[in-house]
This record gives sequence, structure tokens and C-alpha cells, in this order.
Amino acid sequence: MGMASAAVVDSQLAAYNAQDVERFLAAYADSVVVQNLGDTVKVEGKAALRRSTEEWFRRAPQVRSAVLNRIVMGPFVVDHERLTGAPADSPLEVVGIFEVRDSLIRRVWFIPPPPRPE
Repeated sequence: MGMASAAVVDSQLAAYNAQDVERFLAAYADSVVVQNLGDTVKVEGKAALRRSTEEWFRRAPQVRSAVLNRIVMGPFVVDHERLTGAPADSPLEVVGIFEVRDSLIRRVWFIPPPPRPE
């Protein structure tokens, strides 16, 4: 299960870096939920994920993500990622926790980067 879960997350990462919205969305369940860890739900459902992803790609046409570290445990994939090409705060690092069930990402929790010192 762990290797299959990692393969699903790898496929969405490759699509993200190619800014291929259709291929990116293909990795997600229709009922996907995305939120910051310990925070309210930011995106619920594939249609909302499409809207937020298309908007992000319009704002950040050069954004790319690289996995710095990964932990895989059963259906969970935890990626420490570095984003480059994001507006204003590039590069930045985030942690994404992906829950994969039936070969689709069902839920994602992000740990956002800490505030930058002024």
C-alpha cells in the first residue's frame, strides 16, 4: 500500500510541476478535502480544487515543487517540499500530508511555512 500511495502523490506532483490541471485533478477523489493542519477546511470537493488550482497557476505560472524529504506509512504520504517560483515568498517550504485510499488522494493537510522574520 505504501508504494502505491507514494506513486499517486508522485503523479500529482509531476502534474503540478507541469501545471497540467487535468492530470493533477485525476489523482484526487471527487470528495477531496484540503486544509491547513488544525485549521478550517480550505477546499472541499474536486470542483473547488479545480478552481483554486487554476487560480494558483494563473498567479504563479513558474511555481514548481521539489520533495526534500518523504515518509510513507500505509495510506499516508508526508512530504517536506520546497516551492520555487511562487509570488513574493519564493522559495518557501511546506509539509503536505496526503491520505490515499483506493488509488486517489482523499484528504490533504498542509503545515504552512512559519512567518518570515521582518
